[in-house]
Formats: sequence, structure tokens, C-alpha cells
Amino acid sequence: MPRSLVGRDDLFDLAWRTLGEPGPVLLEGPAGIGKTTLLRALVTEATRAGWSVLTCAPTECETDLPFAALADLLRPLADLVVDLPRPQRVAAEVVLLTGDSDETFDERVVGAATRTLLEAVS
Repeated sequence: MPRSLVGRDDLFDLAWRTLGEPGPVLLEGPAGIGKTTLLRALVTEATRAGWSVLTCAPTECETDLPFAALADLLRPLADLVVDLPRPQRVAAEVVLLTGDSDETFDERVVGAATRTLLEAVS
């Protein structure tokens, strides 16, 4: 268990085991109980274990930036964007701010690009 979670061995172990099972994992609770610290420890352990880990941490000031969190999440996969079908590639480049396009694209194309990129690393 990471040293930053002293006294939380059971919680860390439960969360780690749960991550190994199919399905989503939800960390919830009141502010200040250590959710972020636990999440960081889990991300560190998953990275050490060789998992592909994608994270984002949106902030309140980004609420008017619709793709900011998605861009953070997908940034490690940017090298895979060139292999996407053209509509998905254009949308992904706009989300990642790596391309410039006057084309309009449907948000479903962003979703398709995201899914394709995630499937490429799963």
C-alpha cells in the first residue's frame, strides 16, 4: 500500500480488488475524507502494474470548455488519432487542439472517436 494512505490499508485493498472486477468503480463521500488521495494511490498502483491509465481532473473554471476534460483524458492516445477515419480524426484533433478545422462535426463523431481510441488501448 502506498505510504500516502497510512491507516487505510483495508480501503485501498477493497478499491484495488474492485478495480480488478468488470464494471465501474465509484469513489464517493463528503469533502475532505481522502477520495483524491485514494484515487491518486490507485492510479499510481495501476500504472506500476502496467495498466493503461487515463485520467482527467476538470476544474470549475473549465465548465465553459466542453472538451477540456476529454482532451486531458485522450491526450496520451494522441498518436493513435492519425489512424482514425477522417470524420473521427478531425473531431479528435479539434478536441485535442492539435488540428484546425472549419468543418462542423456532430458530437456523436466525438463520441465515436473517443470510443475508437479507448478500444484501441483496451
